[in-house]
Parts: sequence; C-alpha cells; structure tokens
Amino acid sequence: MISNLIRILKLSLLYVILTIFCIITLLPLFWTFIISIKSPKDLAAAPVALAFRPSLENYQRALIGVRFVKFFQNSFVIAITSAAIAIILTVPTAYVSARFGVGGQFLKQWILSMWFLPPVVTAIPIFILMQFLKILDTYLALLIPYLLMNMPFSFLLLASFIQEVPKELEEAALVDGCSRLRAFWKIIFPLTLPGFLITFAFCFMFAWNEYFFALILTGTKRMTLPVHITSYLSIHSIAWGEVAAVGIIMTVPMLILLIVIQKYLVRGLTMGALQS
Repeated sequence: MISNLIRILKLSLLYVILTIFCIITLLPLFWTFIISIKSPKDLAAAPVALAFRPSLENYQRALIGVRFVKFFQNSFVIAITSAAIAIILTVPTAYVSARFGVGGQFLKQWILSMWFLPPVVTAIPIFILMQFLKILDTYLALLIPYLLMNMPFSFLLLASFIQEVPKELEEAALVDGCSRLRAFWKIIFPLTLPGFLITFAFCFMFAWNEYFFALILTGTKRMTLPVHITSYLSIHSIAWGEVAAVGIIMTVPMLILLIVIQKYLVRGLTMGALQS
C-alpha cells in the first residue's frame, strides 16, 4: 500500500515537472503567435490587451510581394543543400573511422576542436576569401561556411551510429559476395537510417536559423529569412506584428520536417529490427 502510494507520488511529481517544462518551452512560441494575430492597435494597447479580435493583417503584410518568397526560397535551398552535402561528404570518413578506427580518438577530438572557435573569429578571413573569389551574395558563399560548421557535427553523429551496428552483419554480407559499398547500402544504411535523418535535421536546422554569416556574406540577392526579419526594425519603430508573423512562418518547415522524420524514424527502426 505504502509502496504504491510512493510510486503514484513519484509519477505525479514527474508529470508536474514535465508539464511545467512544456509550458516554459512552448510559452514563447505561443506568445509569438498571439502577437502575430494582433492588429497594430491591439499591439499598442497599454496594458496588454488580453481580449482582442484576431487578425491576419501581419501575415498579409509579411507575405505581400515577391521579396518574402525569394528570401524563403534562399533559406530553403541553402539549408537543404548544405545539410545534404554535409552528410554525403562525411559518410566515408565516419564509416572508416567507425569500422577501421582510422585516426582513433585523436581524429574525433581534432574534429570536435573545430567547434571551439566562435564564428566571429573566422568571419573576417571568410569574408575576405569570398570577396577574393567574387562569390559574395551567392549560394556558394553561404554553403562553404555552413559546410565547415555542419561537417564536424555530422561526422561525430554518423560515426557513433555506424559504430553501433554489429560488425557481424556486415561480415556476413561480405562472405556472401557483397562489396563494401553494397554491404553499406544494404546493411549499414537501413539500420542507421534514423541516425541519418536526425543528423540531417540538425544540419538543416542550423542552416535554416543561422544569422551571422548570412548577414555579412549576402546582400539583397541571396538574403535569407533570419536576415530579412531585421528589415522590420528601424530607428523609429519596430513592426512587432510582422516580426512575429515571419517568425511563426519560419517554424512551419521545421514542424513539417519533424513530422516527416518521425514517420521515417519508425520505418527505419522497423527495417533494422527485421534485418537483424
């Protein structure tokens, strides 16, 4: 009786803590959404108007014209391209490091040390390099620094996922006549598909939200959405409604990506269980 009561109290405390954590996490997003559907009059009300008539004026002003569509396209192309290329380039290194121990712990520590330098330290050299190559305000100008920052993270994650796959499965495929490449494609890749998707999501998220390099390496031609948001800020006023509307719109691709990943994560885990 007492043990059951203690267990119920522990579960209740856990649920309370999780509920508080969810509220704290979701409150900024909820408040941003509330601001995005308020009219300028309601936003200027003092004290804050809790009862108001929802309006889509901010979304209409944010979406009107080709500029927003252009900047959205820039962000999407750069994010998905940099994430995909980062994974493709780091897969061979992650595989040989996980399977054959090439480089040992020194290689992983050296790659991890690339994160120690803050981006602002490399900003001036990268800007001078892009200016020398005459590729400022292009997709390539952003892809290069994004790859440099995504590839170490991608390597460490993929190496850890590949290392968890039993070597016996791959050795059995090699005995049956498969090449290394075919064994990787038929055995390793299906079993580590959730890891590939998680890595892609993190790389995409970084490039989608990145602001600093997008600010200094692009102009009006390849500007991304995080930089575009600052256009609603001026010396005299801040268009909080439009800022909130663009912020909410920027979360939509990430939510869609998470939904898709959740679907394929279950599928990838099932494929791995069946093949093992």
